[in-house]
Amino acid sequence: MDNSASMEATVLRLEGVLRDLIGHHERLLQGLEAKREALSVADHERVLKLLEVENAAVQAVANGDKQRQKIVADLTLQLDPSASAPLPMAEMAQRMDEPHRGRLLVLREQLRERMIAVRRASTVARTATESLANHMQGLLHSIQTVCAGGASYGAGGHAPPVATTLSTFSTTA
Repeated sequence: MDNSASMEATVLRLEGVLRDLIGHHERLLQGLEAKREALSVADHERVLKLLEVENAAVQAVANGDKQRQKIVADLTLQLDPSASAPLPMAEMAQRMDEPHRGRLLVLREQLRERMIAVRRASTVARTATESLANHMQGLLHSIQTVCAGGASYGAGGHAPPVATTLSTFSTTA
């Protein structure tokens, strides 16, 4: 196989890996949105299932990125045998002929957009998780306070200064 055929095959592999990475990020994005929805209704079982799906997607992204890095390193050496470091994707694409240049630049931009969207969705999901955890902690504090003989919240959301007592009523024959 000559150098141009080898480069052609390597570029096609890179394009495939980039498409796969875009798909993995898209699935990750959908999973994060579903997790946010499950968190908003405190659906614990669904959140756990979605965490498993999210973990699998993150692993797929990591594996795909390793493949991408290796292919970029191979292409860099094919384009510049004396290179000491892999070229950035945009620079590498600029050194290629069409249609590879255009396809790599489009795929690079699509992947970048998905990565930004995943980062935003992760932030939203993290905030929702923290809100739910704080809410649950507040509920536990309320239950603990009531069981200890105090009122949970007064006006303004603060514990009242005077404790109330918890009473039970038993009806036995």
